[in-house]
Amino acid sequence: MQVTLNYYDLMDAIEKKLNDAFDGSIDLDTRECEISFETTEYDRQPKKHKNGRIVKNEYGHTVYEIVGSKKQNYNFTDNDDLTIYISP
Repeated sequence: MQVTLNYYDLMDAIEKKLNDAFDGSIDLDTRECEISFETTEYDRQPKKHKNGRIVKNEYGHTVYEIVGSKKQNYNFTDNDDLTIYISP
């Protein structure tokens, strides 16, 4: 199952949560509001022995290790959707 929310659905949900949390003192319609989020992309490479051979697990699959990461910032605009996938 998947649930898709567009920008306006998400803004309505955020406004409802903020109204509940702050007793209705925040109105997003009269203020500028921007949604941004940050993701982390990991740099995965095959793990190697000292002699340069690739490490394999007991099933013969390559073992990977994380050697670095890169952070990305994105803005959620009115053309974007958020999709949540839920297993049955």
